[in-house]
Amino acid sequence: YLADGMTLDISTDLSRNAWLFVVAPGSMSDYRSHDVEYRSVVEDLGARYAVEGSLRLAGDKIRVSAALVDAITGTREWSERYDRPLADFFEIQDDITQQIVTSLGSQVRRAEGRVAEKADNDALDVWGLLHKGMSISWSRFNRDSNLEAEAIYRKALDIEPENGRALAFLATSIAMKVSNGWSDKIAADSYSAWSMGKKAISLLPDDPIVLASYGHLNTCLGKAADAVQILERSNELDPNSAWTMGLLGFALTCCDRAEESIPHFSNALRLSPRDAATHWYLIMLSWSYLQLAQFEDAAREAQRSINAFSGWPVPWATLAIARAGLGQFDDARDALAVCRSLDEHSTKEGFTKFFGYVVRDEEGREAIRGWLEELWQETETS
Repeated sequence: YLADGMTLDISTDLSRNAWLFVVAPGSMSDYRSHDVEYRSVVEDLGARYAVEGSLRLAGDKIRVSAALVDAITGTREWSERYDRPLADFFEIQDDITQQIVTSLGSQVRRAEGRVAEKADNDALDVWGLLHKGMSISWSRFNRDSNLEAEAIYRKALDIEPENGRALAFLATSIAMKVSNGWSDKIAADSYSAWSMGKKAISLLPDDPIVLASYGHLNTCLGKAADAVQILERSNELDPNSAWTMGLLGFALTCCDRAEESIPHFSNALRLSPRDAATHWYLIMLSWSYLQLAQFEDAAREAQRSINAFSGWPVPWATLAIARAGLGQFDDARDALAVCRSLDEHSTKEGFTKFFGYVVRDEEGREAIRGWLEELWQETETS
C-alpha cells in the first residue's frame, strides 16, 4: 500500500508537468505481475517512457528505487535510490516524491533532446525541434549555440506560426542574445523579443513553460520585478520544475533579493542533481553570493559551474571577479584569460554592465568596474 500510494503521488505530480502526457497508474496494473516488455507498453498505451520502481524494507530503513526507461529501446535513461529511516517515512514521503518527479521531468527533456540532436532538422516536428533547441541552448550555452537554437525555433514557427512555446523560446533566445552582449541591433532585438513573448503569453496564458520562459525574458531585459511575479505563477502551476526554480532565483537576485534567491537554487540542485542545466543553477547561485559580497562562496560555485560545463565564458568571468574580491589577482587574471579565449567578442563594457545588473549596490559595482578594468588590461598585454 505504501508503493501504491507513492505511485499515485508520482503520477499525479508528473501530470502537472506541461511537457508530459501521463498514463494513469491504474492502466499499468496488468504489467505488475510479470516482466514488462516495454514495446508492448508503447503499443498498448501509447507511451514513450515508463517509470518503474520498487519500495523495500532494508533493516530499519525503507529503500525507494525509481528508474526512467525508454519504452522503445528498453534502455534506462535515469535511475536513483533513496534510503530513509522507516520511522520517518511518512514525514519525508512527499520529499522523496518531489525529488523523483523533478528528476523525471528534467531527464525526459534531456532524453528527448539527445534524440532530437541526432536528427536532421528537416526530419523533426515541432516537438522535436523545441527539444533540440532547448538541449543546444541550455546544455552548452555560448554565442554560437544560442544562434543555432534561435534558428531551430524559427524553423518550428515555420511549421506552426501560432505555437506559443516556440514563440516563447525564440523570444527568450533573442533576449539572452541582448543580455549577453551578442546583439548588434539591441533596440530591434529587444522589441522583437517583447513582441513575440507577449504573443506567446496571449496564446498560452496558463502554460507554466511559456510563463517560465517569458519570466526569464523579463529578467534579461531589465524587468526583474515583473519576472518574479510571472515565475511565481509558473511555479504554482508546476511546483516540481527545477528550471523554473532556478529562473525565479535569478530574478530575485536581480531584484536585490539575493538572500531569498539562494534557497531556490539549492532546491533545484537538490531535486534535480543531474540536470542538463546544472551549470546554470550553479553560476546563478554564484551571482547571488557576489551580490552579498561573499566572495569565497561565489568563487566556489563559479568553479562548480565550470566543472559542470567549462565552455561558457560567463562562469570564468564570474570566477575572475570572485577571485579579485578575495585579493587573488593571479588566479583572477588566469580565469579572465580563459573567458576571453572562449569568446573573442566579449567586451569589458558588456561584463561591467551585466555584473552591474547582478550586484545592486554602487560600492560593489564600482569595485567590479575597477577589477575588470585592471584585469582586462593585464590579459590584453599577457
